[in-house]
Amino acid sequence: MRLHYPTIVLCLPLLAAAPNPVFAASAVEQLEAFHRDVRGLQATFSQTLVSAEGDTLQRSSGRVWLQRPRRFRWDYEQPYPQVVVGDGEQVWIYDTELEQVTVKAMDETVSSAPMLVLSGRRSLEEDFEVREVGRQGELDWVELTPKNPEGDFQRVRIGFGDTTLRAMELEDNFGQLSRIQFGDVRVNPDIAPERFQLKIPEGVDVVGDPARP
Repeated sequence: MRLHYPTIVLCLPLLAAAPNPVFAASAVEQLEAFHRDVRGLQATFSQTLVSAEGDTLQRSSGRVWLQRPRRFRWDYEQPYPQVVVGDGEQVWIYDTELEQVTVKAMDETVSSAPMLVLSGRRSLEEDFEVREVGRQGELDWVELTPKNPEGDFQRVRIGFGDTTLRAMELEDNFGQLSRIQFGDVRVNPDIAPERFQLKIPEGVDVVGDPARP
């Protein structure tokens, strides 16, 4: 069974490490340092989607690039190629198998979403209830609960290890859980602007209005 991840992907660009060592005692302080100091990053990721009943629905992996303000790119490599690009104004979802690109205004797609933790400039407390969860295993966890009850997610949990954000868990309104682990994280790298522009191959159908800002 093939599953599609655009909605989840657009709500999860939440990974990074502080650019300098952070000697914070709590995950909340590390999250605040990340939100304050990180301008961009690149990393590999592995993602597991689990049903409300606890069954694994799909595993996927790829690479991600993120940059303030509101720019990101998720390249899914396994099990199905898919590219999701946010250029600051619009979100482009390229399904290579269907040979189709879907375009949406970014505000319609990620409003009040966890993405704001990385790319937004607003204070976290404006959009989320922030709660320290404590240490579980090798990670220190913090939980974000969106203040907007009409969002797609009930809560987001972020795990830090060695002052670096290592994992994230997102629970949607259907009880499904998306678990993400990150590796090879580079903080504040030089990323070419072209990385956040989707080059649409000739002959690919475009759904939506690419001209609308």
